[in-house]
Amino acid sequence: MSLAQAHLILGDAVRSRAYADSALRDLKDSVRSDDGDPASIATVSMLSAYAGRPDSARAQAARATALLPIEKSAWGGPVVHYNAACAYARIGDVDSAVAAIGRVLAVPSAASVASVRLDADLSLLRGDPRFEAMLKRVSAAR
Repeated sequence: MSLAQAHLILGDAVRSRAYADSALRDLKDSVRSDDGDPASIATVSMLSAYAGRPDSARAQAARATALLPIEKSAWGGPVVHYNAACAYARIGDVDSAVAAIGRVLAVPSAASVASVRLDADLSLLRGDPRFEAMLKRVSAAR
């Protein structure tokens, strides 16, 4: 997945999609069952976004977050929701991305306002009034 992300950041969408497609093939078996691993499913959502498959990205992000709500796992929940937010942002679903990041920043997690601001996957959110207001609120509260 890192290669897909790196090539996307470098502006090489063709190579990004090729690496994402390759990684998706490798992960397909681990996410087939209804009780699949939420972290793997969230990864598939991000890879689907990199591969230019918005419907799959959206569906897998929703599935991952439904399988592992933040309240169910103090560590895994925020990670899954963060990755879902990245997938939503990559496909242009700003509403879902802002909502997911909001859930992550509302609980103690590895995500910080600084890391959220710098994450290339979330770059589409920069400048969105809801996103900026949320980051300002969270910064003031911490």
